[in-house]
Amino acid sequence: MAPAAAPTETPKVSGETGKEATGPASGELPQGFTPPVFNDLHKARQYLKVRLALAFRIFAKHGFDEGVAGHITVRV
Repeated sequence: MAPAAAPTETPKVSGETGKEATGPASGELPQGFTPPVFNDLHKARQYLKVRLALAFRIFAKHGFDEGVAGHITVRV
């Protein structure tokens, strides 16, 4: 009969420190980045439209430009 599998600790990846994750994957903003604050709704909308266009270009560059793969939404 085969030996029973015992739970083991997962090995750390090179460079991993054991601290909790930070950055975009954890929902935190990168250090030094603060989104702009607009008093005018039209300026805020224009800023978001430009950022959305940039996101579409990045998605298309990586092949996500057909059908639902290229669907991106922004909320004002």
